[in-house]
This record gives sequence, structure tokens and C-alpha cells, in this order.
Amino acid sequence: FIKMDIAKVFIAFVFVLINSIAIIVAPFLIAGAVDTYIATKNVSGLSHVIILLASIYIVTIIAGYLQGIIMGNVSQRTLYRLREGVFNKLQSLPLAFFNQNKAGDLMSRVNNDTDKLNQFLSEGVSRFFGTFFSLVGVAAFVLYINVKLGSAMLAMTVVLIVFVRIISPYVRKKS
Repeated sequence: FIKMDIAKVFIAFVFVLINSIAIIVAPFLIAGAVDTYIATKNVSGLSHVIILLASIYIVTIIAGYLQGIIMGNVSQRTLYRLREGVFNKLQSLPLAFFNQNKAGDLMSRVNNDTDKLNQFLSEGVSRFFGTFFSLVGVAAFVLYINVKLGSAMLAMTVVLIVFVRIISPYVRKKS
């Protein structure tokens, strides 16, 4: 159902990548500005960094907006095609199927399940990849800045992953 919009998904993916890179680069520039220009009271150099940061934030806003618009469009078109396919499938089912299943349950399932898929496509995918790229970029920058600090951070990430693996079955069972 999403195959027709795969080019748009790729474009949205590029915007997610641009957004993630801009989010990662901004703190690095701020740190450099503090160390280089604020410490030496170089106002002209600081103004260049401020203009560059403003540009990066504008790019971040535009990329996030375009990615949201594109993925919203893709998810709506996919949702339409999916509901149309489900409707056509329901139309082809024998009457005995409808005697065994309540029409309200079927309608509720079709609407709720397709809506969950819509939410996943419009928000979940881009949020997941944006967060993933941001985390990888932050880890790379921390390792670049200080290998010991980066290693300590990554070691805590391993501890967190192990903790989540241990507690996940309990949470899944309770929910």
C-alpha cells in the first residue's frame, strides 16, 4: 500500500537526516563559540556564529515541517488505499462470515487498526529515525570530543539495554 509513495518516503527520510544533523551540529557550534569567542570577548566572531546558528535552526524548522507534511501526505494516501483494500475484501466475503462476526466489531477494528497504522506512518517512523540518527550523532561527537567520556556514556547505554531486556517481559505481561 505504501509502494506508490516510496519516493516521497525517501525524500522525508532525507529531511529527517538533515534535521538530525542540524540538531547535532548546533550544540557543537555553541560550545565552540563559548570556548573561542566568548572567552576572548570577540564580538564579531560571535555574531558570525549566531548568524550560522540562526540559519541552522531555520533549516531545522523547515526540514521538520517538510518532513511532517510529506509523511502526513504519505500516511493519508496509504490509509486510503488500505481502507479501500479492506473494504473490497469485506465485500468479497461470504454472508456466513458476517453472521459469525458483528458488523460493529468489524468496523471498529478496521477504523482503529488503520488509524494506528496512520499514526505510526505519520509520526512514529520519522520520530524513530530522527531519534536514532540524533543518538548516533551525539555518540560520535562525544567520542570525538573525549574518548573516555564517550566510552563511559556508551557503557551506560549497554547497561540500559540490558536493564530494558530484563524488565520488558514483566512490563509486556502487565500491559
